[in-house]
Amino acid sequence: MDQLHREVYPLGSNILVNLFPHIGQGRFLGLATWQYVGILILLLFTYLINALLSRMINPLIGYLTRRYLGEEGTERQLVWKAASYLSMLIILALLRMLVPTLLLPIQLAELTHKGLLIASTIILVLFLFRTIDLVMIYVRSWAASTEQKYDEQLLPIVRTTLIIIVVLGGLFQILNLLNVNVTALIAGVSIGGLALALAAQDTVKNLIGSAFVFADRPFQIGDYIEWGGRAGAVEQVGYRSTRIRTGDTSLISVPNGTIANVAVTNKGMRTFRLFHLTPGVTYNTPPALVEQFIEGLHGLAKAHPMVNAEISYIYFNNMSASSLDIMFRVYLDVPSYAAELRTKEELLLGILRLAEVLGVHFAFPSSSVYVEQFPEKKVPPAPFPNPADRQGPLADFLQQFEKAQQPPPSA
Repeated sequence: MDQLHREVYPLGSNILVNLFPHIGQGRFLGLATWQYVGILILLLFTYLINALLSRMINPLIGYLTRRYLGEEGTERQLVWKAASYLSMLIILALLRMLVPTLLLPIQLAELTHKGLLIASTIILVLFLFRTIDLVMIYVRSWAASTEQKYDEQLLPIVRTTLIIIVVLGGLFQILNLLNVNVTALIAGVSIGGLALALAAQDTVKNLIGSAFVFADRPFQIGDYIEWGGRAGAVEQVGYRSTRIRTGDTSLISVPNGTIANVAVTNKGMRTFRLFHLTPGVTYNTPPALVEQFIEGLHGLAKAHPMVNAEISYIYFNNMSASSLDIMFRVYLDVPSYAAELRTKEELLLGILRLAEVLGVHFAFPSSSVYVEQFPEKKVPPAPFPNPADRQGPLADFLQQFEKAQQPPPSA
């Protein structure tokens, strides 16, 4: 009898019945008065427990995130949502234990039980979403501390994959609760997916291209690449396309199938950055002064700390139509595009000042007409300075240039 009593009145449901022995037996819409009282008690209990649990769990999750992420990596709104979802999961589990005490009709009890299970599944999916976001914050901070950028490139893909797995798991669980034949559904989706793949070959090609991009690693996030006559910096690599920020700050999405089939020039993987210049001096420049100017260019390359002087090429290599051309080909050891521009500017200004010190004149495309004899007046040509007189100013200039390139003393 005790066992039968526990099965009929689980978890002390007879207490509610005994509280209202006469009035509680009245029925309204198929439920007794004591059952309505029990529903109100459960709702009040749910509210109180939720308020208590959310305030207990929130500091705990906040402590864990601060410990592993630090104060800067902690997002309070995200932590609060995760704590709220976890509190709701616990409450739904308690409700599944307490609802049988109401002794609801069979159909209503079954519907309520399935509704609680479906709600628990949805809340669990949302809680896993917030958990993934918190984990991604930690992983992103770890990836930022490493030298390789491939980790940061892979993070969006990992996050998207985890979300898809969680959504599919929650969807299959809900379908299973609704008595849907999941196995037959998966088989039907597989056949339909095959037909869809045949119809959407470009999409499949892009997915395969994504696999090749991640396998070959032709570039990383932040690299400046050139492809098909276009150029830009890689911002994100996704399943279907790669997002690239061009020079005019436009954001374009290039299908991965296209990138996998074209030649990609990765400027970010350069060991050195080439700086090639051909300054031309006028034809009336004496050979000794040309040699002195070339010597000064060598001194500029050796004095600048960002120039690899060991593999520089500085030679007088051409006599063009209007100038004596000097090849200035050096390799810059700079970490970024901004540093490259800054170093080029310093070298160009150095070349201009060197020419000013030596008295060298740069040529430009022109045609000269020489008159051997002018009937009225003859103007003698302007004399060039003696190279020997410029040896001292040249040494002073190179010394000042080298001193200007030295880093400032640390405090």
